[in-house]
Amino acid sequence: MNQNTIIADIGNSFIKIKHNDTVNSIYINELVIDNIKKIIDITTIHTAVIASVNNEMGQLLVNFFADNNITVILDDSLLRQQNIIDFHNIEGMGNDRKLGLLGALTFYQTPIITIDCGTAITVNILDTNCICKGGIIMCGVGTQTKALSEYAPGLPIVKVNKENHGIINNTENAINTGIISAVRGGIVDFIYSIIFKEKLDNTNVIFTGGYGDLVFKLCAKSIYKINSKSQKTRYMNNFKILKVEVKKNLVFYGLEKLLIETVCE
Repeated sequence: MNQNTIIADIGNSFIKIKHNDTVNSIYINELVIDNIKKIIDITTIHTAVIASVNNEMGQLLVNFFADNNITVILDDSLLRQQNIIDFHNIEGMGNDRKLGLLGALTFYQTPIITIDCGTAITVNILDTNCICKGGIIMCGVGTQTKALSEYAPGLPIVKVNKENHGIINNTENAINTGIISAVRGGIVDFIYSIIFKEKLDNTNVIFTGGYGDLVFKLCAKSIYKINSKSQKTRYMNNFKILKVEVKKNLVFYGLEKLLIETVCE
């Protein structure tokens, strides 16, 4: 990527800025602009590419870059021009989910399932013909812990720990095990069902997002079990999982793919 270009991936809790192959994460608060100035010499930037799921923060950055005579390219405009993935049958899908699938195509062959683990967990499906088949949205790991404490004030906020899964001898461990069971069960059940429904063979399952490493550790072994003889007998099919991996910053790779294949045609 050109050294005079930066890419901003604006989430609900953090902004990730990529410049010169370095990614910096900035917590969203009233000091966002000051923090951006600390890590990047804005006077050297000509172009800013922005993807955002946070409208207020997205507009703040658009205005900031425009005020500094920096050309802004929005993810919406890039996605409207692309013909790499067919999204025509999908309504309301967030750009972050679309960009994650596009980014995954930089590294993997179809079919692809991306699992983006942030404030929400989204599971997104791309079939062999590069047609998006939709997916699911569920509460993220951190969101579940905060929601329990907010709506049931007697319950503590816990840090989810894979090693304590299955221990239910106190409140903290009971919450921990409950969240792990819900996340693993929801993801694995959906992946099993969608693979057989859509007849997806040699599927690549890719985890990403802030909680990607944790959720990968919770789910990887269970996903790979689809390759076992018992599962094949159960479903009377030979569909196979090819890889289950973590790949960071898929949104950035998706934006870069669109910049190369759309803008630079």
